[in-house]
Amino acid sequence: MTEQERLQWDELPHQLTDWAETQLGARIINADSQKGGFSRGAALRVVGENGQRAFLKAVDAAVYGQTARLYLAEARHLQLLPVNVPVAHHLATFTECNWVGLLLADIEGRHPDFAADTEDLVKVFHAFDEVSAIDASHFDIEQLRPSLEGEVRLWSKISELLSNNSITDASYSHVKSSAVRRQLLRYVTQLEISAHRYAEYVDGFLIPNLDGEQIVHTDVRADNILVTDTQAVIVDWAWMCRGNAAVDSALIVVDAVCAGTSLSVPDMVRQSRLLSAQPPHFVDALIVSMAGFYLYAALQEGEVGTTSNLPLVRAQRAVALLDWVDLHREEIGLAV
Repeated sequence: MTEQERLQWDELPHQLTDWAETQLGARIINADSQKGGFSRGAALRVVGENGQRAFLKAVDAAVYGQTARLYLAEARHLQLLPVNVPVAHHLATFTECNWVGLLLADIEGRHPDFAADTEDLVKVFHAFDEVSAIDASHFDIEQLRPSLEGEVRLWSKISELLSNNSITDASYSHVKSSAVRRQLLRYVTQLEISAHRYAEYVDGFLIPNLDGEQIVHTDVRADNILVTDTQAVIVDWAWMCRGNAAVDSALIVVDAVCAGTSLSVPDMVRQSRLLSAQPPHFVDALIVSMAGFYLYAALQEGEVGTTSNLPLVRAQRAVALLDWVDLHREEIGLAV
């Protein structure tokens, strides 16, 4: 995405910018817009004259209501988490003049490079190990299985669409890359037979293992993580649930596969305490399920409040995961 697709400091109402300066205790002299993510809301690292720093999210709730609701959910979730976990902690919330703003702790870091840096992968796995130690049984948050089940069980819907010839050359016309469209459609022609088998595989190896009493972020990607010299910090907590925390670590494997890592999935699993303790094919099944999720999501043109590159990113991730499934189908027990 481009910075221009996000709201900038000078586009925010004065009530919100005045509030942010009051929270920092000084006039804000720099507001640096951040890349990454798919929201059109402001994402600004702000600095006050007194040297105080924070990260500001802001959106017009009258225009982007869903994004505003996610910001408020994130604020509520962050306030449930103890101070010693590696997250960008909540500082303050603004809800006036139809705008929602969040001030969070500013983290001096970069997004992890899962394609090239094994040290980044280890730091991220360790961060999720730390979060998994939280007992979430008393938290008033959604349970993972009912929250996520619809997204990880999309192969059945894809199978139905394929049997009805409802996915055609025009279905991905909004994906802004002819090469990616061709790759997707090549898979679509092959999936009518295997889609049902993929659905059964996810039902057998993933769905029964979603339950638990741990914190689960559920929206794990490299652009929701910041790596510092000493640790990984997890950001963007709008979708937090209660369940099996290993799902988050498995989503890191998904992200690494999409990024083109040279590590094998078993190599990555061995780097994670959480994943090493899971039943056979747990991670494989999550990769298969996310291939279906992105294949289906790429059919959508994108939601209100999201950036224009989202359909292309979804399509690229679908292709990367389908490539992995195609390459490893025999070793993971998916030969059809």
